[in-house]
Amino acid sequence: MEGGRGTVRRHARVFLTACLAASLSAGCAAGSVGPRASGGPEAAAGSDRSPTPPPSASLDLVDRMVAAGEADAAATLADSLYFAWRDSRGTADRAATALWRESRALVRAGRSREAAARLDELLERFPSAGERNEALRLLARLDIELVREPAAASLLLSHPDAIDDSGRALLRTAAGRMSAAELRNALRDARDARGASASPPGRDPDRLVLVAALARDLAAAGRADSAARLASEVLRGRAVGPERELARSIEAGGVSVSKEPVVIGAILTNSGRFAAVGGWLREGIDLALEEASAGGGLEVKLEVVDEGDDPSAIPGLVRRLEEDGAVAIVGPVRSRALVDAAAARSDPGVALMSPTATTAPPRTPGASGLEAYALWDEGRRRVDPARDLGRWLGSVVRLGASATLYASDPVGIDEALAYRAGLAAGSGTVASEPFDTDSTTFRGPIARVGAFDPRGVFVAGADAGTILQLAPQLSYFGARDVLVAGGPTWARPEVVRRLEPSPTQERIVAATMDWSDPGSGWSAFRVMYEKKYHKSLGNNVVPALGFDATKLILAALPAEPVPHPRATARALARLSNVRGATGTLTPDAATGTVERATLIRRLADRRLAPADPDSVRAWLDHSGFLEAAGLRRQRASAREAVREAAGDTTGGGGRP
Repeated sequence: MEGGRGTVRRHARVFLTACLAASLSAGCAAGSVGPRASGGPEAAAGSDRSPTPPPSASLDLVDRMVAAGEADAAATLADSLYFAWRDSRGTADRAATALWRESRALVRAGRSREAAARLDELLERFPSAGERNEALRLLARLDIELVREPAAASLLLSHPDAIDDSGRALLRTAAGRMSAAELRNALRDARDARGASASPPGRDPDRLVLVAALARDLAAAGRADSAARLASEVLRGRAVGPERELARSIEAGGVSVSKEPVVIGAILTNSGRFAAVGGWLREGIDLALEEASAGGGLEVKLEVVDEGDDPSAIPGLVRRLEEDGAVAIVGPVRSRALVDAAAARSDPGVALMSPTATTAPPRTPGASGLEAYALWDEGRRRVDPARDLGRWLGSVVRLGASATLYASDPVGIDEALAYRAGLAAGSGTVASEPFDTDSTTFRGPIARVGAFDPRGVFVAGADAGTILQLAPQLSYFGARDVLVAGGPTWARPEVVRRLEPSPTQERIVAATMDWSDPGSGWSAFRVMYEKKYHKSLGNNVVPALGFDATKLILAALPAEPVPHPRATARALARLSNVRGATGTLTPDAATGTVERATLIRRLADRRLAPADPDSVRAWLDHSGFLEAAGLRRQRASAREAVREAAGDTTGGGGRP
């Protein structure tokens, strides 16, 4: 077997080398190897002058490579063939076949998302390809695998000729994992897509698969009249098998009303070294549940399991919560445990929202994108505000030349790069200097930055203690009359309260929380917390993280009391601008993080206030006046000292 695989690899290398050398101008550079060649009328018109495309027998090598277990290499080869044939006359059928085989090779390689993208291209570019119906069914299966059941249902309903027995089974699977709202939307989209040529609504057996599923959910939600009407529609139509039996059961009252609460799981550290963290998180979770209960809506039950100090327990805890019917899980607490929990799920549609993990799980090629979220991702908390602050100063304020002082560690470097990326084209970084956070004096870096006479200085990666030491030294060591910019640490209460005001600095900070604003989500949470638990919250953000993680999951629950974990995961991925205790929150399924809206604030007189761009521009226009006045006073004092030393009382002393 190994010898056979080696032969296949050698054949693949020989073929790819020949393809790249002989057909580069025809676009044989593989999409997965290098940039894809652009097609178009010009390429087609000149194809007669292009090198001869590879022979159709080349596809046999793709099949042999897949059979030999070399699916990744087979996908690369098929991709090369596709781009060699795509724009040549008379080879469109070969191109479609190559794209189809590439998709199947990607599936074998476990690269489901890439395979789905290639199938989309196949169906769009070659609608009459011989593989069309099989490709439609494979794409629907991949959509279900990737927790995209509404897309699978809409795809199948819009192509009824592709629905055979296996296609109808896929449709039933998709319908069984969709919420009532998603079923309604899919039925409406199918009706709109088919238009006037569609069969009467009650005579479409494929459409009735979704109608029956919707009737079941409405019956379970206690909406008997609506469920009965839909069941009658199913029975009047040509529904077959399970749909017909389900409709009869609904009419006979065989589907009972769901009285069980929706279950949310939580994996916390209730014992061990981080028991205090688990206790604080539980306080925030309970507050979120109480707030939701006071507003009415679904009855929710919390199932809590203890992570403790045993990382090996995570898979078992996840499976236990799945068996308990949890539609989503708050936790685990640690970043490594979040990765293990995501891998341990039997259904990737069970969403995980870790309140305290500081690193999101890595993305994998075949992943759905709905795997797990790190609510407190450290990189996102620092990078986003720095980028947004650079964008605001560059494009709104039109700051001009800006310098950067950055801590010489990964955090400082990331913030500095994000700030520079955010600056508009009219602005730029004239100098960047690292500093050591263990220093007590920053004369060297400040002097080197000040020599470029920047209008603004962004301080990246500094902790609270460093900020309190560095900020007063800026003017003293040469960065005079500058706008000082900083990230979220500058908005921390201990910095705002203790940083000495400066008449020669305008301080603009980017934050995700305004700790001092009485109208903020943080202040509202603090009032709730201290009222319930009769103790001071202080600056402890951990209970607020438990509150926000739970609030996001609650916001994603469907209105109907029928648990659909995958529908909850999809709704969670669609949420945006949810007001939480730690900011305005938007889950990002692509990265497994949660974005927080950036607040731009002016730090002055030991308080934060919204930054007005007109006021900032006015300060920049007049910057230098105060410093110049200070220099005049210093020079006058120096002249007076010289006169006194020389015994000159006439007032006509020499130059300083």
